[in-house]
Amino acid sequence: ASGKHLHSIYFDTDDLALGQNGMALRLRRKGKNFVQTLKTEADKTGAGSVARDIGEYEAQLPGDASAPDLNKLPEELRGRIRKLANGHAIAPRLVSDIRRTVQNIATPEGDLIELAL
Repeated sequence: ASGKHLHSIYFDTDDLALGQNGMALRLRRKGKNFVQTLKTEADKTGAGSVARDIGEYEAQLPGDASAPDLNKLPEELRGRIRKLANGHAIAPRLVSDIRRTVQNIATPEGDLIELAL
């Protein structure tokens, strides 16, 4: 089994507008730096939004970053986030500090299963 420490900070508006619209914006510590990740749900309307096509977008940030850098996102996503925020600040809403243990298990049929706790 191998282990990994995951320190993540999730950001949203005070009324959770991003989450209510299928978006999750986080900073996760990776070594001395952060990885900014924006995850989006599939577009339920079929109207051709950027979110339907992207799903997940990552960017590297320096270790002293204290907030996401929306300039690292494509303009279409920046615009969507600004519209959802509607002038409200995007601030930390949840901090997750966990140790993930991973064990790979081989089945008799030769399949490999990853068990993560």
